Amino acid sequence: MADDSAELVEQTATALVQAMATHQGEWAPVREELSALFAKAAHVASAELERSRTEVVQDPALAGEAIGEWKAKLRRLVRANPETAAPMREILGRLSTADVQPRVSNTTGNVTGVSVQAHTIHGGAGNTTTYGGDHVEQSHIRAGRDVIGVQNNHRHGRDSGRER
Repeated sequence: MADDSAELVEQTATALVQAMATHQGEWAPVREELSALFAKAAHVASAELERSRTEVVQDPALAGEAIGEWKAKLRRLVRANPETAAPMREILGRLSTADVQPRVSNTTGNVTGVSVQAHTIHGGAGNTTTYGGDHVEQSHIRAGRDVIGVQNNHRHGRDSGRER
């Protein structure tokens, strides 16, 4: 298998398992589109994708195992049918685009103690925490009602230097 096909299989398997766990409403079309690549065995692939999804949703620790499983299946598919690489690349493009869309989860109510809303947090305990993603800085705030903070947007990729 060519290096670019191996990379395609690796990326597709990883994005596929991530989609299994995170894209609840979008899962059925992804499952059908990917299983269609298996041609006559599409119904089997669809059932196996659903089984993998059920396992990963019930136990996220199985994600690595599922990636390995689908990497092997996709590798065999591309090796036997090299023409499946192009549609697989399109599926990967859609899955990758879906993964970079911002996701926000808001909780309202009374908060006691530390409250952090952030995309990514890196660091250790105490005052060594750094904020690597988008976040609202609210250090040393005592709020009885509305909270106002400083929003820090860290754009990645092509848009990183552009104001919005």
